[in-house]
Amino acid sequence: MAETPVAALEERSRKLVENAQAALERGNLDYVLEACAEVLESAPGCVVVRRLQRAAQLRQLRNKNRLLSKVAGWWGALPWVIWKRPAAENWNGAERWIARDPTSVMALTLLGEAALERGMPETAVFAFQAVQEVEPENAKNLVALGGAWLAVGNAAEALRCANRVLAAQPMDGAAQELMRVASIAQTVADGRWEEPTTFREKLR
Repeated sequence: MAETPVAALEERSRKLVENAQAALERGNLDYVLEACAEVLESAPGCVVVRRLQRAAQLRQLRNKNRLLSKVAGWWGALPWVIWKRPAAENWNGAERWIARDPTSVMALTLLGEAALERGMPETAVFAFQAVQEVEPENAKNLVALGGAWLAVGNAAEALRCANRVLAAQPMDGAAQELMRVASIAQTVADGRWEEPTTFREKLR
């Protein structure tokens, strides 16, 4: 499933995004959430809208009882936690869970994994970055984030993720592998080794 820039949305959806941005500035969080949900229903890969939705969710969470939100999130997530469905089937469940508790690491991770399976790496980056906001030193998430960065072609960010993990855990195998793959990707990007040219020119 392709990811969608705001410019590629239908006119009605673009207007909803504009209205939601204005509503967020006014503090009308209910409208923001309703508008974003409508846009994401037809364009789930629109990361700009997903970020707008998250901003409203987090602000709304601050106005609520955080403990009750977490309890509600866990209760709604039980079917996905107990049955451990494949990541692609967890998409809707993860979104509902995040709506109840936008700080849930498990829900955000499920969304990121599902996004990768659906061919939406930018959405995966968004989800794993959201996890990082909650747990900055979560090594498993940093590796996942690095993998998502690689999927969107950003080897430099993937290397930063690997370095961050290895600085604290030098023997982390997943981070070492991320470092290896990201280093190769960075070398290819810097040296343009994929471009047709002569061997002598490549050496130069």
